Amino acid sequence: MLGAHDVTLGTTGSVLLNSALFALALFGLWRIESRLDSGRTLIALALLATAGIAGRILLEPLPNISPVTVLVFLAGAHFGARHGIALATIITLGSNVVLGHGLWTLYQAVGWSMIAVAGACLATWLIDAQGKLNLNRLMVSGFTLGFAFDWFVSLSVLHTQPLSYLPVYLAQGFVYDLVHAFGNLAFAAWLGVPVSEMLKRHYTIKLEAVKNVPVVV
Repeated sequence: MLGAHDVTLGTTGSVLLNSALFALALFGLWRIESRLDSGRTLIALALLATAGIAGRILLEPLPNISPVTVLVFLAGAHFGARHGIALATIITLGSNVVLGHGLWTLYQAVGWSMIAVAGACLATWLIDAQGKLNLNRLMVSGFTLGFAFDWFVSLSVLHTQPLSYLPVYLAQGFVYDLVHAFGNLAFAAWLGVPVSEMLKRHYTIKLEAVKNVPVVV
């Protein structure tokens, strides 16, 4: 076999290629979004789902790094818990068709859904009355949620191991948790403002300061 099919990429080459493809995919999605009329909530969510699925698959060579946590957290903050949960579930199922599906899919979907709910509950803390995102708070949240998500998914080990094994399992995975947290920090800094601005253009909800959650109007 000749040409590109005959070239074997190492780990570094795969990471660089897939990162470039992910950035290209994001650019294409942003260009599509810029041509949409405002108030197209479902289409905006579909674009986020596409970005999340593509991010998980293309960045799979980088252990525990993906944009999903930041995306579903922002979706929950802007669109509310129900839309955020739907997005989290679609991204998990869609990406695991390629990455591998099993009982862990349930834990991942529930974990990211809980992050979406957290985004909805923290909406007015994260986004001010003028709709401006507090990037510093997003970055702190992303870093913290990296650990929270991984520790929740790690509970799946209890299906085959005693409870006493859980602390050992968490200690063994701490480096990967740290990588996830710093990855979220980077994605928050990179994608936080543009994603928030995109979602602000398309949501049909308001932030209810009294209850501190987005409500449909």
